[in-house]
Amino acid sequence: MNADSALVSRNACRLEKENAAFVMTLAHQATNVTSLRMLDTGLAKDVSGVLRITGAGGGWEREVLYHIKDSSVEVFNRGQMRS
Repeated sequence: MNADSALVSRNACRLEKENAAFVMTLAHQATNVTSLRMLDTGLAKDVSGVLRITGAGGGWEREVLYHIKDSSVEVFNRGQMRS
């Protein structure tokens, strides 16, 4: 897809380009795509990042926050009161 060309072409070496093309192919064929990212606003002591799940063809999308502490992970909605 034309939207993917910027992601594939910005890589320097052939291996990086082929790896990016492979990941894009998988993403287009997947039923669901799950991604993790850090907070846009930087670090926070009670939130580690954002978990985003997108359904096939962008039909639906869910985004929740997560916090990693010791060996456990807590997942919660934005603005949700936690203990």
